[in-house]
Amino acid sequence: MWFQTKPRLFLRELRYIHNNLPQTQLYFSKKDTWCLKGKITIDEIDQAFLLEFPPTYPFSPPHIWPYKDMHFKEVADFRETTHQYTDDVLCLFTNDGGPGSWHFTMGLSDVMDKFRESVRLAQKKLHTDDHTSIINPLPGRHMSMEIYLPTEILDHLTQFPQTWGEIDLVSFADNRPIKLIFLDPQSEIMLGLLSKSPWNEYKLIEKKTNGIFVKLPFLMREFRQKLGTVNNLAEFLQAYNFPPVILINQHFLLLLFSDTKKFQEKVGTSQDFVSQIIYLYEIEGQNLSNINRIPLYPVHQISIPNDVFQRTLGTLDKLVDQIKQKKVLIIGIGTLGSTIALELAKTGIQMFILYDLDTLQPVNVCRHTGNILDVGCYKTDILREQILLRNPSAQVEAFHIDPFKCENILQFREFLKNVDITIDATANPVSNMLLNELAVDAKKPVIFGWCGYNATQGRIFRVIPFKTPCYNCVNVQLQQSPAIYPRIESPIKIDQNFQFEGYRQPGIPGISIDINFIALFIARFALQTIFGTQDILPNSYADHYIWNNRRSLIQPELDIGVTPFKFNRIPQCPICSLHSRSPKLDRKSAILIEKLGKELSADKRLEG
Repeated sequence: MWFQTKPRLFLRELRYIHNNLPQTQLYFSKKDTWCLKGKITIDEIDQAFLLEFPPTYPFSPPHIWPYKDMHFKEVADFRETTHQYTDDVLCLFTNDGGPGSWHFTMGLSDVMDKFRESVRLAQKKLHTDDHTSIINPLPGRHMSMEIYLPTEILDHLTQFPQTWGEIDLVSFADNRPIKLIFLDPQSEIMLGLLSKSPWNEYKLIEKKTNGIFVKLPFLMREFRQKLGTVNNLAEFLQAYNFPPVILINQHFLLLLFSDTKKFQEKVGTSQDFVSQIIYLYEIEGQNLSNINRIPLYPVHQISIPNDVFQRTLGTLDKLVDQIKQKKVLIIGIGTLGSTIALELAKTGIQMFILYDLDTLQPVNVCRHTGNILDVGCYKTDILREQILLRNPSAQVEAFHIDPFKCENILQFREFLKNVDITIDATANPVSNMLLNELAVDAKKPVIFGWCGYNATQGRIFRVIPFKTPCYNCVNVQLQQSPAIYPRIESPIKIDQNFQFEGYRQPGIPGISIDINFIALFIARFALQTIFGTQDILPNSYADHYIWNNRRSLIQPELDIGVTPFKFNRIPQCPICSLHSRSPKLDRKSAILIEKLGKELSADKRLEG
């Protein structure tokens, strides 16, 4: 307990009680915590109170209850100030980390100062903020429900000509506390709204709870002021020409105000992140005579995908709209490729083309982004579903075919011309060489990434046609100058672990921690390649990196790291040097090509 582990703190509080609170009594309660009961004089008026030190003190503040008199039978009602929780505890501190928040360096003196200030404000009805019962109905407890209102629905409600109407609360799934406010799912209005929004991608439980919305003709901040002494909810609504019958057989009441509106799609400042609270009262089985006693829930607006990517805005800033327009092609959706794709989707990229022939096998589950329920499914289909669950606005084309086969190569070339970057995570030399030639021909950047045996080392480099060495340039230099350019060798015999099924199958063994480390690097490398001229995502230091997660000949002084290496373009490279020539052929070459073309056409006519 805090008073046993922190004796100095306990003595400090005892000294304060002795010197400043003579009309109080300190005692040890049945709940094994210290309590303080008594009264203090505030502006010549005695105020009785009960204070309880929680077991987590001083990391959380003491709980304090105001009482009407020294009999301690009836708690004083401070609910009109919105500074009293539903369990009658006064809210004296905010939880936003600001100057009004509780800090573990504070003590009983700070609590009593806040208590005096709050009572004075309540007596003079000068409380202006609304930061307690609406935000946190019960201190230290989780809400029984979290309620979200899609911006499409809110926009419709605020523009709807009627001042009141029915709403429904639906759940994402059974036993989840999160609820969504919708209109009648079968109504034409609702079907029209859903058809234009990404909510179609979510499987909503049709269990619904009936409710009603009411639009009040004043500002949200004026609600408490307008409520005044009319605590009866039915009478309050009747005063604004709403018939009391609208509350019959309803579970919830949603209050909208004249300044209730949906968020703008673009967030300009940090203030735009502040959730505009809309009141939702649980009225089923409640006594409506005292609105301050009715359970109240905060309602948060939610927009897909804008809200999903709020936390990337602070970093990506002006690039947010550009990122949505970028398209990425990934070949090889194994552990490396699937992680890269998912991380890029989390940044806001919405267009993907995925290629992989394989299905998920049991030996893949411990590393892949797919799970045991996905075994037997194509890896591309698994990843497509995962991306859409992160961002339902994404457009994902998934192919479980070999892009380099004759019947697929033409389609693949067209895709390659229309993407912003391609990532090869196959670790297949043949695939690498074919993609290298096609990418250089299409003048599109490509990143090659692969892991060495047991994922202890690997290589990452990008090919930017006519600017950096291509895949062939790198391979030639690795073969011709092994002393200058480091090669990655297997640290153990290849057949050492072949008694394990996972090692006999295609793919590179290794734990996902090591593979994901490099996947994250490649994902950022891809963004830097796309937006390399931007200050927000400056270009990378190098085009070629060797990485390792243990000491090696390349990095004997480091246990883990990424080392840049510089490769040069080969002047006589058959891939990038020929393609880098001027597209205008010399006259002699042009005449020769024209002659060969005519001969080929003549041969085909003869065959016909």
